[in-house]
Amino acid sequence: MDIALRLNKEMLVLSGSIEAGLARLDMDVEHDLSIANVLEPETIKTAIAPYVMGGVQCLVANTKGCLQAKLAQNNLDDRSEEVARAAIDIAKSCKPEHIIVELGNCGLPLDSESKNSLNEFKNQYVQAGRLFDSLGNFDAYMLTGLENSTQIKCALMGLRQASDKPVFVSVEVGAQGKLNSKEDIYDYAQILVEFGATVAGIEVHDDLATAEKLIKRLRAGCDLPILVEFYVDGAKDKPYYSADEMKDAALIANKAGAQFLRATGDGRPAHAAVLAGTSAQMPLNIKIGV
Repeated sequence: MDIALRLNKEMLVLSGSIEAGLARLDMDVEHDLSIANVLEPETIKTAIAPYVMGGVQCLVANTKGCLQAKLAQNNLDDRSEEVARAAIDIAKSCKPEHIIVELGNCGLPLDSESKNSLNEFKNQYVQAGRLFDSLGNFDAYMLTGLENSTQIKCALMGLRQASDKPVFVSVEVGAQGKLNSKEDIYDYAQILVEFGATVAGIEVHDDLATAEKLIKRLRAGCDLPILVEFYVDGAKDKPYYSADEMKDAALIANKAGAQFLRATGDGRPAHAAVLAGTSAQMPLNIKIGV
């Protein structure tokens, strides 16, 4: 089924961080994350297949670093198609309902006053969009790791120049609803609507009460479907450490009006399985008071 047909229809869960899973398998994710698609496909599959077995509908492929600037750092810029194709093939072999191509922050310096700088940043996402669209066999893009409105605008413009597939965007938001010192969640919401995002996402590091508040603020700022990523720190005294906490997380997110759920950071397949199991029978709660 086309994931676009499920928007605003039912709760869906995304698989967690590939980097965390591979780090637990002793991979050097800083240097080997992308090339591992080609050299160690079984290791990648070992990290992501348990999410599908746990009931996750949306499998995030190992594509976060598939941007020319990132690949060039590891001398892989001439192997972009090989790396990307392998990532999609591995994800497809797990037989998920949906495959999502994640694209991170390309890392290029960005001067909002320089047209050349803006175009260079945007073109990273134009190139990635053209590459993945030519390969096919996936359902949507997801932009992560972007830190301000200029980066988000450039990345969205780039993808929209190359593709008409659904685009998720997710950014880290602090407890006070700030992306950074100058921009808040309402600025973010407006940018997503204006520049063609399909799903509005936030990564929450704070407790469930804060998560609920932030989801409602995002719902007030735009009418896009909402993705909430619960960040698992890995420390026992931090929110979401235990997979069992994902039951309450799913309930709160549903109550606040989110459609898509994800346990990111150090989240494990067990976290995702609880999210999937809890949300499976939940009707989507669209009409809420904000």
